[in-house]
Amino acid sequence: MSQAKEIKARPVYFSLEQLQAVAAECIPAGRKATAERYLTEIHGEHIPPSEYLDRVFGLDMVITYRGWVIGLDVTLDPGALEGKQRKQAYLSDAYAKLGLDKWGVIVAPCTDLKATLSQIIKG
Repeated sequence: MSQAKEIKARPVYFSLEQLQAVAAECIPAGRKATAERYLTEIHGEHIPPSEYLDRVFGLDMVITYRGWVIGLDVTLDPGALEGKQRKQAYLSDAYAKLGLDKWGVIVAPCTDLKATLSQIIKG
């Protein structure tokens, strides 16, 4: 997302250990087990934190923007928007435990990232 650089959004990174600790506490056991089984099959013992964030927490990225820590799920399918928003509501405790202030879904291509992030911040 070159737009992210233009608006001075910065990526936030987590270690696998941080993500696993929050997942153990806040992610439903069935979701966590299914995702971890898949990740282990694909990556073995060396699971990238970004993949864990995606599969377990359903987030493609976490950024800081205007002082807010925002988790984003990016989709190409506008029809998936409602289901992804329900998933985020379901996982809101885990997101808060990760330190996120806000979270939302972006339908790609996103022509105005600044406006989209402003909408997420406003709720």
